[in-house]
Amino acid sequence: MLRDGRGDGRGRPLTLSLEGEREGGEAEGYDDVDRVVVVECGSRRLEGHLHIDMPPQHRRVLDYLNRAEAFLPLYHDGRLQLVQKHNITRVIETGEA
Repeated sequence: MLRDGRGDGRGRPLTLSLEGEREGGEAEGYDDVDRVVVVECGSRRLEGHLHIDMPPQHRRVLDYLNRAEAFLPLYHDGRLQLVQKHNITRVIETGEA
């Protein structure tokens, strides 16, 4: 269900928020790693969990950001926020959950 979206002040969306928790579907052969991150898009700051389901040698947040997908999925308080990666100016890893 669509919850809301946040724009960049010029009518262009930065994020799309959806209600719902993450489903536990790990990729076969990979352990899911949960990183707590802060994502900055200019002056906007978003916090949440980033679930990385990649091989052990590619589990850094930077590796995940370099994937081909256009959106970064952040989970926070029962919501999924899809952040357009081309709008991200900085990502800070604050820990592992």
